[in-house]
Amino acid sequence: PDSGLGLNDKAVAAIRAARKLESKIPLWTVRAANELLSDRAENEAYLAAAPGRAYALYFPAGGQVGLDMTGAAGEFTAHWIDISTGEWGPKTRLTGGARVQIAPPGAGNWAAAIVKR
Repeated sequence: PDSGLGLNDKAVAAIRAARKLESKIPLWTVRAANELLSDRAENEAYLAAAPGRAYALYFPAGGQVGLDMTGAAGEFTAHWIDISTGEWGPKTRLTGGARVQIAPPGAGNWAAAIVKR
């Protein structure tokens, strides 16, 4: 195409990352929920959630935010996805029932599928 990304490596990686996120969280089950984020600079992070069950968190360029999980009892796993490569990153364990601080494993473009264990 004469505009946009076309189907270059960056676009393929982003599609791969979106599919990985959707494999953990059916995206039609969450809603925009930035109000659950605190200590957030403008455009630092974005959240879609089904509170207590699943949280899709996106960091465009690293950072750290608070995530309000006070109404979410139990143990959760954050499955990190590197948007720039479309590959899985590390997993992080989180405990619900409180506000937690969360940061991606790197400074780049990351998403996390945070799901109940």
